[in-house]
Order: sequence, then structure tokens, then C-alpha cells
Amino acid sequence: MTTKTVHKVDYGDLECFIQQHYGRSISLISHLEAKNGSSHTVEATATYTDYSQPYEGVPRPLLEGLDPAVAELVHGWTQGQAEEPGLDELMHDLVCKGAIPAGEYVIDVSW
Repeated sequence: MTTKTVHKVDYGDLECFIQQHYGRSISLISHLEAKNGSSHTVEATATYTDYSQPYEGVPRPLLEGLDPAVAELVHGWTQGQAEEPGLDELMHDLVCKGAIPAGEYVIDVSW
């Protein structure tokens, strides 16, 4: 038997968590292009695809840990020197920092 854990979270709670963790606010409504009463799924992982090597017809390797490009983007954003990362990048960063568990997140939008 295979089981899967799905984390269900309210968008407002996730916005507050992100603001507390990074000291910066975001609008998940904008990120998700969400409407009232909708749900959106995000996969948060501790792995990333390595695009640093030239493509040679074989699948690119999946590496453990924080994607260096995401680390740079998130760091720049927290310092006010880069644009806001996407939700996928923030969730990847949070998983790699141990702030949230990896897995599927269903974000409920209701106001």
C-alpha cells in the first residue's frame, strides 16, 4: 500500500508564516492568481534539477538540497535587492531550511 501526506493550509496562514520567516510580506492571491473559494496545489521539495551542465540527450540529474539559483534569489529578495521569488521557490527554500516538511500543499483561498 502506498500512502501520501497532503498538507492543507489557508492562504492567509501561509502568508503570515512566510512574513514571519523572511520578514517580508507577499500576496498569495497574486502568486496563485486565485479567486475566492479556490484551492491550489504546490509541491514543496528538497531536490532540484541540475541545469548547470549542457543537455546531452539524457535526463538532467535531480540533486538534493537547495537550488543555488533559488538561494541567491531568496537572499536578494530578503535584502531588498531582488524581485519577489515565486511561491515554488519560497516553498523549496522553506523545505530545505527545515521550516516545513516536504510534500504536497493544498492552499485554500477564502475571504
